[in-house]
Amino acid sequence: GTYAPTIQSKECYICPPGTTCEQEGLSEANICPPGTYHGTVEDDGASCVACPQGSWSKNWQLREKGECTRCPTGAVCDVDGMTAPCSKEDIPQVFEPVVNVNGL
Repeated sequence: GTYAPTIQSKECYICPPGTTCEQEGLSEANICPPGTYHGTVEDDGASCVACPQGSWSKNWQLREKGECTRCPTGAVCDVDGMTAPCSKEDIPQVFEPVVNVNGL
């Protein structure tokens, strides 16, 4: 991943951590969205990488996996790339039928 900020640029610049340059011909690096991070092309490849299960992030432009926030006790982060942890209230409850007026 590289980019050239102007048409007159004589050289391309390596995309800084927290950004990605997946396409050719970019004039600026793309910032990694919440729930993702990107260090270097050597470490993370060309694309932003999702924060792993057990962590989340609401922030843009994370530069490494360690910047993802660990899920707090009592919360669930069961998929990659979460932008907010799930609390116990977010988990579906077991269906319990309501008894009608006649007790049926």
